[in-house]
Amino acid sequence: YNLLIFMIRKLYAFKDGKCAEEGADNPAMHEVMLGGHLYLALLKERAETWLKTLRIEMEKLIRNAEEPVDVTSESTVNKLLKRLPDVGNALQYLLATGNLKSQSGLDMMQVSGFAIVGDKLNYHRWLSHFR
Repeated sequence: YNLLIFMIRKLYAFKDGKCAEEGADNPAMHEVMLGGHLYLALLKERAETWLKTLRIEMEKLIRNAEEPVDVTSESTVNKLLKRLPDVGNALQYLLATGNLKSQSGLDMMQVSGFAIVGDKLNYHRWLSHFR
C-alpha cells in the first residue's frame, strides 16, 4: 500500500515538474543479475534453439524420405544429432572471453565484460585476478 502511494505521489510530482525523470544509470533501475541466472538464461535460449532445430531437421528428414522413417532408431537419431548445433559453445565462449553471444540479447544492456580473463604474463599478475 505504501509503495503504491509513494508511486502516485512521485507521478504527480513528475507531472508538476518538481522531480526529474529517472535515468537508466540510477541504481534503483538496476536489477541484480547473478552469474547463475545469466548462465541459465543462456542455456535456456540455446536449448530452445536446439529443440527448434531438431524439429526442423526431423521434419525435413521425414518429408524427403522415400519410405517411412523410424525416428527412434539409433542410426536416425545419430544422423539428426550430427546436424544439430552444440548447446555448450555459447557458454564456453562466455566463460572464456566474457562476451555474450545471444540471439535475443537476454535483455542485457551490455554484451561484453561479464568475465575477467586471467592473463598469465607473469605469476603475480595472474594471481592478482583472484584476490
